[in-house]
Amino acid sequence: MNILYDLITPQSFVGGAGEYVRKIFYTLLDAIKVSGENVNIFGVYNSNKNKFAYFDLTPDAISKMGVFPVDIANTNLKDVIASHNIDKVFIGCAQYWNYLDVENLHIPTICVIHDLDIEEYDLNKIDDYVRLENFKKYIRYRFNVYRKGKRDLINNKNIRKMLFDNPNAQLVTVSDYSKYSIMYNYGIAENRIRVLYSPERVTNRDSTIENAELKSIIESGKKYYLMVGANRVYKNPTKALNAFRKFADIHKERYFITIGANRQQFQNHIILPYLSESDLSNVMSHCYAFVFPTYFEGFGYPPVEAMSYDKPILCSNVTSVPEICGDAAIYFSPYYETDIFRALLALDENNYNEYVSKSKVRYKQVSERQQKDLDTLINMILS
Repeated sequence: MNILYDLITPQSFVGGAGEYVRKIFYTLLDAIKVSGENVNIFGVYNSNKNKFAYFDLTPDAISKMGVFPVDIANTNLKDVIASHNIDKVFIGCAQYWNYLDVENLHIPTICVIHDLDIEEYDLNKIDDYVRLENFKKYIRYRFNVYRKGKRDLINNKNIRKMLFDNPNAQLVTVSDYSKYSIMYNYGIAENRIRVLYSPERVTNRDSTIENAELKSIIESGKKYYLMVGANRVYKNPTKALNAFRKFADIHKERYFITIGANRQQFQNHIILPYLSESDLSNVMSHCYAFVFPTYFEGFGYPPVEAMSYDKPILCSNVTSVPEICGDAAIYFSPYYETDIFRALLALDENNYNEYVSKSKVRYKQVSERQQKDLDTLINMILS
């Protein structure tokens, strides 16, 4: 069996979709090794596109793993499939394939749509909030969306043709919310969409701390709340920081750490740069609580990872977030700073251990579902 495997998605950027494809890639290789079956993996990438965001998935790196690199820069899917006798295609994130001739995929294809972010932003007027809060960041984001080709799928005839007209296409998404979003925006029948939770990321939980500032913060015993992805406008850092500024006026001993924010907003705000995997693990494992004020998610890796460290979760009550966090979180509306402020005050010493316990229970439930769904997806790819 010859499988064409999507390495275009993790080539594009470090993030949820890239982590998803990376995890499945390693799990698939392990499953093939254990089974002893004759399965060849052809990792497709595009040398004319972005530099590789993951150094362990470059053409040289995957060659050492027994995977055959396939550069699609100067050819097309139809010829690749014919020349390598491809039996099945795995597309880890459909948006990053919208410039390819996917209408020629007349063989079994597993196509994953994580979310319909652009459609949802427009439909729910999220752009209006973001544009008012930080116009420059908003313009930069929208430019990158179109520069990288991550346009809405609904206007892409090739992707639509594959999803609607190809009887061999199996559509997978990562949450019930994303399923309903696809049904609403595309009119695709519910029985055509398989919901399989995103698997746990490949992580490095080394306790050695590399970043000197982080090491100093942890050793000082500062009680801090953590927010990641603070340079991304749709993660809603502006309202979260405004709410915490008011909160810090009451609790002057509390700190708010953001990963990736551009500038300090107030005295108790600590900005850390993007961290290594091991340091990201360390900053999360030592936080007092994890704050996730996002406007939109298709799944939501960060709160799951925070729950894996038994951390209380304060998060927005929209899209897939309540589905993933269940009853383990203190919820707030991401549209109202007052409500974020209320949630910050709601977690105190009287109920802190209760939310630690809730995170522990919820993480067990989600991680078991993640593993079960990962096994299902691997079986789908290999069947």
